[in-house]
Amino acid sequence: MDTEEKKVSADDNKTEHDVSFSQVSDVVTDWMLDFLFMSVCRNFKDGNREEFDKNMSSYEAISDGLPQNEKVLVCAFLGRVLHGNQLDVVFEEDCKVMPLMSASKIWNDLKESVKDEGLAKNMAILLFVQSVALCLEKGSNASHVIEWFEENLDFPSTLRVKLRTVVAQKDNYHSFIKSFSYSRLLETTQTFLDAFLQKNPCDYLFKAGTKAVQSSGKRDTLKVAGPKEEIQTAMKPTAEVGKESKRKLLSANISDLWAPESSKKSVVCLTRISKKASPNSDAMDTKKDKVPRRLRTKWTREEDQQLIAGVRRHGLGRWSHILLDFDFGERTGTMLKDRWRTLRKAHLV
Repeated sequence: MDTEEKKVSADDNKTEHDVSFSQVSDVVTDWMLDFLFMSVCRNFKDGNREEFDKNMSSYEAISDGLPQNEKVLVCAFLGRVLHGNQLDVVFEEDCKVMPLMSASKIWNDLKESVKDEGLAKNMAILLFVQSVALCLEKGSNASHVIEWFEENLDFPSTLRVKLRTVVAQKDNYHSFIKSFSYSRLLETTQTFLDAFLQKNPCDYLFKAGTKAVQSSGKRDTLKVAGPKEEIQTAMKPTAEVGKESKRKLLSANISDLWAPESSKKSVVCLTRISKKASPNSDAMDTKKDKVPRRLRTKWTREEDQQLIAGVRRHGLGRWSHILLDFDFGERTGTMLKDRWRTLRKAHLV
């Protein structure tokens, strides 16, 4: 019996010496990134923004320093779409670039890998239309969005004309906008995601964890408290997997997107840069220094007169229409509403 145990121990030691710690670390890192990627996709499907952001932060921390690949772009794209209807969330240094505008830039790189040309084209249109629709809804400058798309992306002329017509009519409920709604954007993104996951399976660690939970006899908890032998039994397929060719998540052949000279694709930030981020984070402090904050400016007499004239022309509450008629700089519909309340309290209107 002792002889057999010594033989098993000798075989284990030989196996450990055959591979280096860095090799094992690379494999485990791949598994962890795959599991986090699957978690990000699941939280997107469920619409759980809080858990989505947590998993995205973990994914960014583990992938930091590694070459950016297609899954990194997908994560960045999902984050921008999920927060697409929030104007106070920023993903780029230019605070004027809304999440869906940033998503359009990333999709411009991702669409090359999409086999369904119809889906790729439809996604681009949805991002264009919803970016404009959000500005109309929130009372922001929609014309600025159209100009940005013209300068930065391949913006179809027919779509440009159609959107300019919608903006000119100042109709938040235009049939064209309704046909390319935000809910349809989420559904189309989910369709793309399902196809991507089918082509790039990343559920190995999830399956191994499921087997471990099942073998522990405690399926009501994710923590495995069973004996060591049970966990080893659950993880038994690992030895068989090692015989097959390893599909690496972060292959050395993938261009390093962090280096500008190595690729034309832009480097993307996974997690958002917003006022909701933790103020104690040194990393976020650095990002905040780069993001120019919108300074409060005093209302001038001319702006007050324009606001009063706008309310007389369009009626109370039609802030988005008033913004299109007069030049209020970077002021939003919410700012106009607050100023009107102030003027009423001061009995100036």
